[in-house]
Amino acid sequence: MQLRSIQSKMLLSFGLVVFMVIAAISLTFYYTISSTLTKDIRSQQLHAFIEASQSDLRTKFEKAIETSVALATDPALIEWFDSNETNESLKAISLDKIDGIVSEFGYLTSFAVSNKTHNFWSHNHQMLDVVSKDDPDDSWFFETVANPHRIQSNLDYNRELNTSALFINVLMGSTSSPTGIAGVGINIDLLVENLTKRKFSEGSYICVTDNQGLIKLSQNPDDVNQPLSSIVGDADKSILKDQKGLLSEYETQDDLYEIAYMNIGDTGHKTILLVPTDELVAMLKPIRNYSLIIGFIFLVLALAMAFLISRSLANPVLKLNTAAENLTNGDLNAPIDDELLDRKDEIGQLASTFKHMTDKISEVILQAKRTAELISEGGNRLTESANELSSRSMQQATSTEEVSASMEEMGANISQNAENSKQTEKLMSQAYKDTNNGSEIVKQAVESIKLIAEKVQVIEDIAMQTNILSLNAAVEAARAGEEGKGFAVVASEVRKLAEISRDSASEISEKATLGVDIATQSGEIFESLVPDIQKAYNLVADISAASLEQNEGSKQVNKAILELDSVSQGNAAAADKISELSKSFYSEIQKLNEVIGFFKLNE
Repeated sequence: MQLRSIQSKMLLSFGLVVFMVIAAISLTFYYTISSTLTKDIRSQQLHAFIEASQSDLRTKFEKAIETSVALATDPALIEWFDSNETNESLKAISLDKIDGIVSEFGYLTSFAVSNKTHNFWSHNHQMLDVVSKDDPDDSWFFETVANPHRIQSNLDYNRELNTSALFINVLMGSTSSPTGIAGVGINIDLLVENLTKRKFSEGSYICVTDNQGLIKLSQNPDDVNQPLSSIVGDADKSILKDQKGLLSEYETQDDLYEIAYMNIGDTGHKTILLVPTDELVAMLKPIRNYSLIIGFIFLVLALAMAFLISRSLANPVLKLNTAAENLTNGDLNAPIDDELLDRKDEIGQLASTFKHMTDKISEVILQAKRTAELISEGGNRLTESANELSSRSMQQATSTEEVSASMEEMGANISQNAENSKQTEKLMSQAYKDTNNGSEIVKQAVESIKLIAEKVQVIEDIAMQTNILSLNAAVEAARAGEEGKGFAVVASEVRKLAEISRDSASEISEKATLGVDIATQSGEIFESLVPDIQKAYNLVADISAASLEQNEGSKQVNKAILELDSVSQGNAAAADKISELSKSFYSEIQKLNEVIGFFKLNE
């Protein structure tokens, strides 16, 4: 209904605009045409009418002037007048000349008037009159002679001939002292009749005046020879002064007139046309009526076109409004008529743009819907991952704390190991020294045992010798008998002691040999143990250095674990924030899905 109202408003507005435009155009057209026509009538048509009205007069004037000049300059006529018309032969020639002009050109009369004798000679060899200053009808002659213009004319009503005639008067000889006047008289009855019939409008009036302001020809015979001022008042001075002109809306005879005037060539006469101003304006009434009729026709056509145009504009707008309402209701599936899309004007462009917009919105909404679903799913996963990350971060923080505690304990153990390594290094250093000393002692003991063995061998040899000696002594005691018994006993005891010594020496020798073997083996063991102890010392030194480095490393690791624990705590806090944001993000996505769900799409 609103758009229907818009259609009515469009029709009303367009109709008013068209009405105003047509009214303005009609008024402008009328006033422009009327102004142009009025100006044209005043500036051209009036003078064109005058020029057409006097065209026959002017043609005859100019031909008559040419003939009159030829007659006035005829040498025989001039010589005849100079001789006071006494030369008969010149008289015959001159009168034949005057008479021949009438017969040849058909003028009403031809004439010559002497300024000396004042004789008025006409065709047919007649002397019509002797002009006199006392005769008013002859005033034309004396006025013409007194006028310095060579060619003059006199449009007069000839009572003798009972007709109007145009007399062309040409001065003969010098203009200051003319010999006379010669010329022709033109019968202008037909011209007068044509002039009388010519009407520019119902109340128009046309007349012809001479250069003195006397009316010589008029549509009203009573005005002939009346002064022009009796018709136009004081405007006669301006009319007589200018060759051509126009007096617009000039008040005379208690009415307004358009007064146009124009010289009739060089004849000294003027044609004056008077047209009532109201009749001139009344001539424009048909234009006004036609303007109104044409304006009304154009108004009806424009209203019809306005109805069709408003309908052609409003109906597509209604259809587009329906599509817009569907779009407002979230229905993006409503089609747009192909008729609108096929239009080549701005409505078609608007429909195409609207369809493109709808398709684009559908595409955007569909993509947004899909994206929202993906984001929603991703949000769920992100929330789960954030929760898992938070849990793992807490576990990592806990583990990090435990590792930190273990590292602290391990660091203490490493420190203790480092300290023990230092002590072991000292002990190994002392053991190395003691082993070297023991090796030397064993070597000395071996040497001593060897020396003991050598000494025991000597003892054994001595015991053997002693035993031999005791045997010898026993033998000798036996030989001695009784005296030798005691010595035999001694010898026996010595032999026993020798045997015991020999046995002891043998046992010592065996033990010494065994001691040498053992000492040798001990020496070999000490000799082989010294490098091992050296290596062990070196290893213990390396272990001590490594323990120191490990102690330092454990401190750095512990520091890093503390930093890692701090980062783990931060990660856990960040994971909690991410989880909260994920939940908020998921909530917003749900709202977005609800909003997007408002639109109906062809998915």
